[in-house]
This record gives sequence, structure tokens and C-alpha cells, in this order.
Amino acid sequence: MIETYKFRLYPNEEQKVLLAKHFGTTRFVYNWALNYNTKQYAQTKKHLGWMNICVSDEYHQLKINNPWMKEVNVQSLTSSISHLDKAFQRFFRHQGGFPKYKSKHDNNQSFEVPENLKIDFKSKKIQIPKFINTKKNGDNRIKVVISRRVKEGKIGTATISRNPSGQYFVSFIVHTSEEYPEFNKEISKDNSLGMDFGLKHFLTFSDGRTIDSPEYFKNALDKLRKEQRKLSKKQKGSKNKEKQRIKVAKVHQYIANQREDFLHKLSTGLIKDSQFDCFCFEDLNLNDMKKLWGRKVSDLSYYAFTQMLKYKSIKYGKKVIQIGRFEPSSQICSCCGHRQKMKLSDRTYICPECGMTMDRDINAAINIRNFALRDVIKNLNTDGTSGIKACGEVNSCFEKNNKSTLQKQENFI
Repeated sequence: MIETYKFRLYPNEEQKVLLAKHFGTTRFVYNWALNYNTKQYAQTKKHLGWMNICVSDEYHQLKINNPWMKEVNVQSLTSSISHLDKAFQRFFRHQGGFPKYKSKHDNNQSFEVPENLKIDFKSKKIQIPKFINTKKNGDNRIKVVISRRVKEGKIGTATISRNPSGQYFVSFIVHTSEEYPEFNKEISKDNSLGMDFGLKHFLTFSDGRTIDSPEYFKNALDKLRKEQRKLSKKQKGSKNKEKQRIKVAKVHQYIANQREDFLHKLSTGLIKDSQFDCFCFEDLNLNDMKKLWGRKVSDLSYYAFTQMLKYKSIKYGKKVIQIGRFEPSSQICSCCGHRQKMKLSDRTYICPECGMTMDRDINAAINIRNFALRDVIKNLNTDGTSGIKACGEVNSCFEKNNKSTLQKQENFI
């Protein structure tokens, strides 16, 4: 099992200078490798991997011409070049744009320590390669706040980072001897929970419960505007402008911390403390949603929440099922299977066939669970088109009315 940890660092002024050298040198090597690789590709039409760059004569000459590079751990420099290679691989697979040069004016800085990171849990200090203990410098280990217990195991790759508000963090992985629990339970309607995302309610569950949207950004908007106006009036390049920039960054960081805390507590509560074993939600077209509702969609961070659910479900032996975005979860009656068009302003689903009246989001959450179980539960899915009633019985009316609907969905997918 792999566990990930992230803790706050409190370096002194001398250590901040050493960290700044690491940030700058790894950035310098990344930009040099990007320029070198681009020129080589223009001449030979071949992409150079990170290992070929690291053993090249040009890289060896670069270290000779810049002796200050020796102040930084060589593994961190190699890791920076390997990150560039990963960026190129994503570009070749059409998963991202062409790699860009890193700027020293970017307020997010980081470097990687692949090996030899040592943590003293008694004195609560970490030792980074090149941050050595000498008689001249004394104890050069960095103070770290261990906010939770770290499991026993081998410490792997670590990342030292600095955010725009000037806070330092260390994140690392630990390889433990524990194994992830296997999911060997039978999925049923009783232990499955459907979830529908919304704006007013962050989550609406198939059992009728709702989680209100916290809207942390909206609540802090007045304070953020006040600090932004002060920042715009400061002279460019002045120390006062930098001080005010940090104040603005701290407001953003506070909002992000609130949001992350909310998402972690909610996802952990669902996965760890819930009686449900299977969680079902739908894929969302976030780009189109942002065009309609703007920053409110970004403030809720749906994608981050779904990622938390996925990795925590593996950790605690639960199941997560994601249905396609073209499933008509809001248009189908969860009781009889009748389909009708629904406007965004229609908040109550009224079925003209069976007369069912239900909140739109609850009806959608039930349908999301049913669509997910349709593909998983074989004993309730005889021909791939049957539906499941809210009471748990297979509904022939749903099957009759929804055959053409499912055929259309397959064409979209």
C-alpha cells in the first residue's frame, strides 16, 4: 500500500535561501532541456528521452560552465528533466499542449527529491540532500510539523513546494507492507448510493439527503475585492506591492484550505463511516457548466471531490461507479421509466404516466444509481435494457419505454 503525506515546513532565513537555489536551479535545468530538445528535434526530427539528455556531452558541459549547479542535489536536477519528458509524452498523445518554459516570477515553486529524504520524527525535522550538517552551518535540517501519524514503511519520492503566500510544504509517499482490501461484496440497491451534483445543493443522495453548497469563495469575495483594490494602487516593483500581493494570496489560500477541508471530510465520511458500499455518480461536462454558471462551478470543485472518492474507495475497500454524461438521469421517471424533457427551471418531476411527484435532484440521484446498477448487477439486468424500480423490482414499463432511449444513448457514446 502507498500512503501520501503532506506537512508544513518552517525553514529559517538561511534555509529559505538554499530552497530558493533549489527552485531556481531545477527550473534552469528544465528550461535548458526544453530548449536543447527542441533544437535537436528541429535538426534530427527525433525526440530525446530524459536519459539521453542526462548522459549527453552538452549537459555535462552545462554543469562545468555553471559550477553553482553543484549546490543542488543531482537527483533533483535529473527529476526535473524527467518531468519535461513526461510533458512531451502527454503532448505526443494529444493529452496536453506543447511544454512551456518555467518562469521565476511564478509564485508556485517546487522541486523533487527522489531519494534520501530523512525524517526525524522525534525532533520533527527533515534532512534534504545538500542540506548537510557541518560545523560551519550546524544543524541544517528543516523544521516540520507532523500533523498526523505516519505509517511505518520506506519513504519514497518527496516534493518540496512553496505556494504564492510564501508557505513551504513537503509531500512524500510511504511504501507500507499493508495490502489494499479487496471488494468482494455483492452490490445491491440497499448498499448502493446515488449522488447528483447541483448548485444550491452540492450533493443530493438517492435516499433523500442533501448537502448544501458551502460557497467559500462567494463568502470571502468582499474581503478579496478589498485586498485586490489595495494591490492595484501599489507601485509596480515596490516592496509594499509585494507585501500586499502576499495578503491577497493568503486570502486565496484560506479559501482553498476551507474548500479542501470540506471535500476531505465529506468524502471520508461517505467512504469510511457510511453503511453504503457502492457510490454512483455521473460524469460532468464542467467546461459547459462554467459557461452557464461561471465561478460558482469552479468554487464547488466537483472534479476534486470525485477524485477523492475514487482513491479513498480503493483504500477502504469500497466501490465507485461513474456513469456517462449522456445518461438522461433528469428526464426519466425513477418509478415507471417514462421520459420527458425538463427545463432547468423545473425543480419538481411530475410524471404524467404514474403520477409520481418528486424533487428533480432526488429523482436524478435514484436514476444515477439505477443506471450504474444496470451495468453491474447481472441478475437484475437480463437484456441490457431493463430498468429497476425505486422499490427494487424490475419494471417492464421502464423496459418498454426506454429501449429506444438506450439505443440513442449508445449512439452518443
